[in-house]
Amino acid sequence: MKNYDSHIYLYAKNWYEINNPLEDLKILYSQRNGCYISITDILSCLTDLALNYVKTTREMREFLDDISPENCWRVWRFEDVKYDYWKAVISKCLSILSLTKVSEIENGLDEPDYTLLPKSKN
Repeated sequence: MKNYDSHIYLYAKNWYEINNPLEDLKILYSQRNGCYISITDILSCLTDLALNYVKTTREMREFLDDISPENCWRVWRFEDVKYDYWKAVISKCLSILSLTKVSEIENGLDEPDYTLLPKSKN
């Protein structure tokens, strides 16, 4: 595997079916790390990855604005509609990764592994 985060990028880019982002990310990160992973671990890994692409003060303000209760609908990826700060952070991070050009991803991307999660229907 040339990029340990490939499956996270592919998930964000809708190569995998998105059911429950928290559970889906647990599966992907557990596979990557070889052990159980908590929501705190997911948030830490995902924000570290996504914030690599937040380069300017304006982009950071946009990040913070998009996770606010008033604006999180722009990036929301969960079935429930009740605002949750951590879900808003996850949604925004996935949004950033989904827009990242493959050419900007260090070491590129590996092939998807549909034994981890089903292929997206899109």
